[in-house]
Amino acid sequence: MGMLLHCGAERAEWEIIESVRTPAPTASHVPIPHHELVNRVREALPNYGLSVTQEEHALSKDHQTYFGLMRVSDSNRGDAGDQFSRVVGIRNSHNKRLAAGLVSGSHVFVCDNLAFSGEVQVHRKHTAHIFDALPEIIDVAVGRLRPLLIAERQRFEAYRNFELGAGQEDFVDVLLMSMMRKGALAPSALGKVWEHWENPPHKEFKERNMWSLFNSVTEAYKGTGVRTLYNRSRLLHSFCDEVVEFAPVVGDVSVTDIMAEELETILH
Repeated sequence: MGMLLHCGAERAEWEIIESVRTPAPTASHVPIPHHELVNRVREALPNYGLSVTQEEHALSKDHQTYFGLMRVSDSNRGDAGDQFSRVVGIRNSHNKRLAAGLVSGSHVFVCDNLAFSGEVQVHRKHTAHIFDALPEIIDVAVGRLRPLLIAERQRFEAYRNFELGAGQEDFVDVLLMSMMRKGALAPSALGKVWEHWENPPHKEFKERNMWSLFNSVTEAYKGTGVRTLYNRSRLLHSFCDEVVEFAPVVGDVSVTDIMAEELETILH
């Protein structure tokens, strides 16, 4: 699960995260200790049948900003039949640079690719009542992850069933051009994507379908900064979903849509 770092962030062992000094609160800014935010997310996951199988952590050079990734699995099902898992991205800062936040995405095992679909997004500024609101915010976000695991399996199965085989070469060209126009693919990455599509680096992606094309694009994302990766991969999911006419049968899994009134109360 390769963490893609940016803005001078560096990987850090958990002992370092725990040792970071948290600045004293002020009337308008109440920083959350990095380790406490992570631990609260960890503690919430088992309540929804989810377990952490891998973690990575990073800090900015001044230790004021934290980035983390947790790979999670459904404890009642396991990942034995999947080529991917769900990931939770966590961010925090002590210097007002970033709000505390959670975001969800997918991690493809075979190629170690990461793509944020972004259905779970919860951000909270470090204001006076953040510690009172935080447990409920995390509970709302984590509570959506299990349905998202189901939806992700449905999504990628739809991608696998959408064939792009012989005679559809021109259509693949059209898809790639459309991805660029919609911002899901940078023009500078087109050559890499085409190379991965023509010569798949992993045997799992030799089949000619949308799943293989999707992974050709995410393979080209490697080395991209987190913010750019997040924005482009959300657009990529949206584009591929539209092409294959995918809609999850578990219902609307957007925290913002489902819990809008509740979140409005919590966040404000």
